[in-house]
Amino acid sequence: MGSWSDLPNDILEQVAKKLHHLELLHFGSVCKPWRFLYLENHHRLHLKGPFLLRSSDFYSNSRKYVCVENEKVQGEIFLSESDTCKWICGPSQGWLVIVDSWGQEMYLLNPFMRHKIKLPSPATFPLFLNDQRRPDDACRDSYEYVYKAIISTDPISNPEDCVIMAIVGELHRLSFCKLGDEKWTNVGGSPSLIDDVTFYQSKFYAVSQFDLTISFDGKNPNDHVKSKVVAQGPLARGNLKRYLVPSGGHLLQVWRTIESLFSCYNNCIDDDDDDDDDDYDDNDGDDDDNSNPTQQ
Repeated sequence: MGSWSDLPNDILEQVAKKLHHLELLHFGSVCKPWRFLYLENHHRLHLKGPFLLRSSDFYSNSRKYVCVENEKVQGEIFLSESDTCKWICGPSQGWLVIVDSWGQEMYLLNPFMRHKIKLPSPATFPLFLNDQRRPDDACRDSYEYVYKAIISTDPISNPEDCVIMAIVGELHRLSFCKLGDEKWTNVGGSPSLIDDVTFYQSKFYAVSQFDLTISFDGKNPNDHVKSKVVAQGPLARGNLKRYLVPSGGHLLQVWRTIESLFSCYNNCIDDDDDDDDDDYDDNDGDDDDNSNPTQQ
């Protein structure tokens, strides 16, 4: 009888396409040929996601994950990058964008494959007009300087077209780089106070707190000819957080209302005051009941 390592690759690929990601990890652990097949073709294998990466204990080097569509598909992965001096500023295309504030590094990480691709340092972010501090001064506080980052395509299967887009700075503007670049480039005409950015149908889309949605070319975000305002709604009142979510062949804008701590504090005080008033009225009511013969 032949060994498992002698099975034809085309048959193994058909089997692998029917497995979810946790099973694929086990698949790649059977023998060296299976491991090689997984490493060479993981970007083509169907991953049944999306996956939710759960928060962990403060000193933990692992993260639990669960499949959103099937909660039975869950597990735990080693992720030393989740320690206190690193910031996961964006999951995208199955990759994590990580900022190492102490080492002043920024890189892409595939948490399952442990592939790591270096990006330009946060110190190379150009200074935006009206920013109060230079990027190199903010590197030690990169947790807030790099708000979010995404990628356009898988950097392994399509490295030439992979663009990394980041929301950076105190005014939340756009900056980008390509694989192999030594520094970041600001997106010309980027609006300020951007809430979210996503990649959809070969374009980057960004939405600001002013309810302004702009599209940028997916390969060259600074191509001003292809950049345009695609939607502009009325300025909403209240403390809102806007998200861009591709769903069912459409790009949706989702609003989330955020209640401020000051508002919560005021509500708590008002509630306490109301309770005190109720207690005072109840005492008065007892006296009134004793003096009202119709209630006896």
